[in-house]
Amino acid sequence: MMQRTQPVQAWRWSVSPPGPHLTATVPVMEAIRGAAIFMRREMGNGLFPESFHGADRGGHAHAFWLPEDEDGDGLIDHIWVSCASGMDARTIAALASVEWFRAEGVRYEVAPSWMGPRPLDGIFGPSAVWQGVTPYVTSRRRLTKTGKERADETPEAQLLRELLLRGLPAPVEIGWEPAAWCGEDNVLASQFAINWDKRGGPPADAVASFPAIVFAEPVPGPLAFGHAAHFGLGLLVPQIGSACNSLHIS
Repeated sequence: MMQRTQPVQAWRWSVSPPGPHLTATVPVMEAIRGAAIFMRREMGNGLFPESFHGADRGGHAHAFWLPEDEDGDGLIDHIWVSCASGMDARTIAALASVEWFRAEGVRYEVAPSWMGPRPLDGIFGPSAVWQGVTPYVTSRRRLTKTGKERADETPEAQLLRELLLRGLPAPVEIGWEPAAWCGEDNVLASQFAINWDKRGGPPADAVASFPAIVFAEPVPGPLAFGHAAHFGLGLLVPQIGSACNSLHIS
């Protein structure tokens, strides 16, 4: 009887020199994704399959393009592509063919450093405590026409709704911070790139902050929520061994 091979659900590049600051996460993820799309087309394989780049649907099984600051200096030194539904051979070949991308006027070299099923460490957890390293940006309108905040569209209500849609348990506690320590810098959510050229921005009444979430039991990652979550915003990492220093739940 033939042994079934495990699907490739995660791909990782190392970035050299260490990439832009985490505040440039969205344009960096867009740049590396654009490079992968270009390589797939150059290889005669057309667009990525729907399972890899599909529009947001319940479960979010398509690809997340996520930054990693492994050494905690505030710079992106690795980039992950996580796709719960798996990657086909043509997609893997396209990712393997990407050798560089350009962001903020600088060319960065990338090299494959890992591929396989979803890992059980790093930004993938599992963990009971998760903290934001890029800001969660609300993706649904919060305010009525008179400027009052809707009770069912507060940042916490929107985050809880997303947790439910992903099949995750209700958290024991959620806290919010306006800034996060990245390297030696205490970075405000407003310092992150939120809008970028090729895609629409969040609602006009969107707010951004860094969540810290406590679950009753460890849950697996990666965890990214809110506007542009598939391009690295709203990324949380396990509290122990995270890229940024601890957030205090308040």
